Amino acid sequence: MTSKNPKNAVSLTRTIFLSAFSIALGAILLIVGIWSLKEIQAYQKEAETLRYDKIDRQKLVIRNQVNNAFNTLERERLHSLATVKKELKQETLRISLIAQNLFEHYSQKFSRTQQTRMIYEAIAPLGNQEALLQYSILDYQQKKIILDTSNPKLNNASFSEKQQPKHHHLYETALKEGEGLYFYKAPPSTVQEAYGVYAYFKTYAPLNIILVVQANMSTIEKRTKQEVLNKMATISFGDDGYIFAQEDNRQLLLQGKVMLDTAAYYNHFVLYDEEGNTHFLSDINNNTPDRFYYYKFYRPGQEQLVNKISYIRYYPHWNWTIGAGLYTDVVEQELAENAQNVRQRIYTDLLYIIITAIGLSILLWWRLQKTSHKVSLGLTEFSSFFRQASNEHVKINPKKLHYQEFQLLANMANEMLEEREKTKTELQLAYNEIQTSEEELRQQSESLQMTNEHLEKVLKDLKQTQNQLVHSEKMASIGQLTAGIAHEINNPINFVSANVDPLQQDIEDLLSLIEKVMEELQHTPDTEQWQQIKQFAEEIELETIQPEIVALLDGIREGAQRTKTIVMGLSAFARVDQGVYTPSNIEEGIESTLLILNNKIKKSNVCIQKDFSNIPPVECLPNKLNQVFMNILINAIQASSNNEGCVLITTRHLEQQQQVEIEIRDNGPGIPKDLQRKIFEPFFTTKEVGEGTGLGLSISYGIIEQHQGRIEVESQQGDDSYTAFRIILPLVQKTRS
Repeated sequence: MTSKNPKNAVSLTRTIFLSAFSIALGAILLIVGIWSLKEIQAYQKEAETLRYDKIDRQKLVIRNQVNNAFNTLERERLHSLATVKKELKQETLRISLIAQNLFEHYSQKFSRTQQTRMIYEAIAPLGNQEALLQYSILDYQQKKIILDTSNPKLNNASFSEKQQPKHHHLYETALKEGEGLYFYKAPPSTVQEAYGVYAYFKTYAPLNIILVVQANMSTIEKRTKQEVLNKMATISFGDDGYIFAQEDNRQLLLQGKVMLDTAAYYNHFVLYDEEGNTHFLSDINNNTPDRFYYYKFYRPGQEQLVNKISYIRYYPHWNWTIGAGLYTDVVEQELAENAQNVRQRIYTDLLYIIITAIGLSILLWWRLQKTSHKVSLGLTEFSSFFRQASNEHVKINPKKLHYQEFQLLANMANEMLEEREKTKTELQLAYNEIQTSEEELRQQSESLQMTNEHLEKVLKDLKQTQNQLVHSEKMASIGQLTAGIAHEINNPINFVSANVDPLQQDIEDLLSLIEKVMEELQHTPDTEQWQQIKQFAEEIELETIQPEIVALLDGIREGAQRTKTIVMGLSAFARVDQGVYTPSNIEEGIESTLLILNNKIKKSNVCIQKDFSNIPPVECLPNKLNQVFMNILINAIQASSNNEGCVLITTRHLEQQQQVEIEIRDNGPGIPKDLQRKIFEPFFTTKEVGEGTGLGLSISYGIIEQHQGRIEVESQQGDDSYTAFRIILPLVQKTRS
């Protein structure tokens, strides 16, 4: 049998050759592309880093310069203000000494008016309207302005709050404090806007005058501004950096020149902040944050606009806009030169890589061609081997193959032929064993089915036991909680019960005392004291209070006694079993259970009748029996509530059998006969979904069996319907194995 190659089949060696060459060439091109991309990204990052580095250094310089200028403004302003205040005080003390010397020399020779005139003539020449300091003398005895060098028209004029408010307020302050600093706002005039004035005053009591030295802060501030501008005009940094300032649309300082009267000709240049928002220099005010701005401006000595960056701050005290800037065209030029160098380096490196890639591609082509030929020879040898092996037992010679992989395949092929005969025999044996195993598996399957049914029954029993254990554990936890609550309530109730009788005795003594006092006061009915007491007794209704107090005390005593009875019932019901059978009074257990169900009984309008026979103690687990009584009583109450019926509880002592019998009978509708045999099954219930679990009677049945007793049910439907549960328990538990 011979095989022929399909006409449309693809050569494996050619496919491997082309695939390997394509992958290798693609990898080379990918590496070149990635390298080129990284070089471009590195160049862009380097250029951006260089740009930001240079710009940030310039921004740091100009911000520091502006902040220094800003601090200089604040320092000079505060220094000027402190200097003025100091000069005002010194000058006031100086003219005060002048007044004191004149008074000491001429107080005996001249009158007060003449002495005041002498002080006026000594101080008046010191000030005029152009001077920095102005002087005033106020006569607070006659409320008259003796001297005001800032406005000579006011000399010898009287002052009042309406006519001269500033002098009047100064007068009031001086009389109150004697000496100190005073500030006020001078009203505007046709010549000058409103301005601030600092004044230092000192009263001279011997002549009843106030000496005042004041300074026009507008004049002081103008002088300080000029000094600050002269200082900032000398500041320069970098190649072309300088400080500039403007005030109210007037350029104050530009390119090192003070221009107080020059219009701000570049206020209309457009500024851009770092977010790209548009601004004008004239718009910067106290609400504008300190920031950097970018714009085009003239370089000193040139008429061409170039890029510039400035940091601008607003100085609110003088309404100045302070800024400093540097030209960025030098940075742009450096960045352009660096970009050209980087591009030249990338082009050179890329040329070297392309030449290397071409050489590697040629070498790769030759190597892959040689490898492909050897692979083709190996595949031809395998093809010839497989044709012969299909008809006869032959082996391939691994030494004719060039590669270890082909030699390994040849050895595996030879081993495969050796194993083929063995496999045929083993398959036949395995087939025989399978036939035998099928019968065994069928038998094992039947056995597993029986085991599975047994396990399902065991699982069902375990679930029932688990539910009973969970329910019992819950009841034990409720019992512990109830016992703790009963103990905590018992203490205050004992306290109330113990103190009611002494309280009643004390109140009776007080009431007796009141009666005796009232009897004594009746002998003097006309006295005012008797009338007041009689009126108060009527207001508090004394005759009504006395029986009411007695009734309240009886109610407290009765409530405490009832609460004590309930607590005793809770304590009896909540006794925690320790797994030890102890003689217990069954009737007391029933009483405590009824006490717990008292609220449910009242709501259901069911009467409870008891026929107890004073049966002897029963050896049992009291808490678990209480649980049985509760389950049966709840069912009886629910069954009787629809007919407003009764539940009868009867106990009997069966002396011959050494047993006791407890019967709980209700006059409810009864239980159908077909359901009576199911009521003790787990999860069986005739109640609506969510109203019952079907475990109460099942658990009760298990508890009675645990006590070696039995529980029976008897029921009848019809006119005289009823249901009765009888529980028979031995007095003494037999020894358990």
